[in-house]
Amino acid sequence: MISESKEVNVQSAATGQDKLAGYCLLITGEHVFSTQWLPDNGDLVIGSSADCQIQIEDPSVASRHAVLHLGPSTAIEDLGSAVGTVVGEAKIAPQKSVALTPGELITIGSVMLIFQKQGVRAAADSL
Repeated sequence: MISESKEVNVQSAATGQDKLAGYCLLITGEHVFSTQWLPDNGDLVIGSSADCQIQIEDPSVASRHAVLHLGPSTAIEDLGSAVGTVVGEAKIAPQKSVALTPGELITIGSVMLIFQKQGVRAAADSL
């Protein structure tokens, strides 16, 4: 179960260094409340398995549920999960990607995620 904020660091293909992008993922569900700070580039697998870069321990989330594609544009892809992935009100077809914009609501099982612009990170870190 995710219960606190943690950074997800994926090595940037462009620079070879870890660094954070201007986006985060807010995650909330019955037993989950977390903020995931996102890197500039990379593919982050979302699921309940311990080998996922964004692990969500919830019975409604598949072991490898979806993948978040980060880079010049951001998209999410359903990995063929039984319950699917919903962006806004549209269910994503298995193995298909859908572009994300800041503020977009994503539903994975019974867990809600919000792809959010990271506006308050620097201020929060300076406290």
